[in-house]
Parts: sequence; structure tokens; C-alpha cells
Amino acid sequence: MMKKLREEGFQIGRYKVRNLMKKLNLKVTQRIAYKVTTKRNHSDAVADNLLNQNFNPVALNQIWAGDITYLKAGEGWMYLAIVMDLIRDDLDFERHVDYIHWNPVKHCWVDRVRDWPYSSFHMYVRCGVYPADWACGLDREINGGE
Repeated sequence: MMKKLREEGFQIGRYKVRNLMKKLNLKVTQRIAYKVTTKRNHSDAVADNLLNQNFNPVALNQIWAGDITYLKAGEGWMYLAIVMDLIRDDLDFERHVDYIHWNPVKHCWVDRVRDWPYSSFHMYVRCGVYPADWACGLDREINGGE
């Protein structure tokens, strides 16, 4: 911090910087260099590329994709894993989005789709894709493109 301030033309020492940071309740967090967490044995076989960049299935359950990542949270690290069926057309996409919005109702977390505060449904309503009362009269069954 002191070096950066001096580069910008300030006449300041480390103790003054320390006192100012304490007064402003600023804490230093050191940046950690990228750490490799997976080590590959180059003599191991590599799986064949069966897709050859063809990500356009003609039916459901033909091509699945997945990934994993981790996110820093207040309590520590959270891991996020995703596995999904690739979507085949616009109608299929609409059905998947309907299913995603219906899911909290299906699992009895809320009574109506609009009651789930974390849903992208609210953005879709603002954009005019769904009416605010969408799916209010439906039974508890919407299939995601199946």
C-alpha cells in the first residue's frame, strides 16, 4: 500500500499507512498465487472425444455435459457441480425453463412459483415472458422437456 501511494506522489511511511488503515478499518488480504489442485499422470489414457464438437442432440438423453467448480463463501469453500442434458430446440428450452421455475412448487417449498424469491421467474415476468400468475392453477406436475 505504501509503495503504491508513493508511486502516486504521496510522501507517506508505513506507520502512517498502518494507522490510516486501522482508522478506516481496512484489512490487507494477500493474493495467493494459482495453485494446481489436479495433477495428471501423462502416461494415463485419455478418453476419446466422442462428440467432436457436435453439441446438437436430436433427442433427449443423448448428450450430457458436466462441470465442477468451487466458490469462496463466508463459511469457507462451496462446491458447485452441474450435470445437464443438452437441449435440442427452442421448445425444449422453454420446457426446461418452465420446469426450473416450477421446481420449488414441486418440492413444496412454496405454494406458487412467484413466491420463490431466488427464481429467475421474476426477471421473466418483468420482461413479459410469463404473466405474474403463471402456473397458479396447475397441478404439481410439469415435466422438463420429457
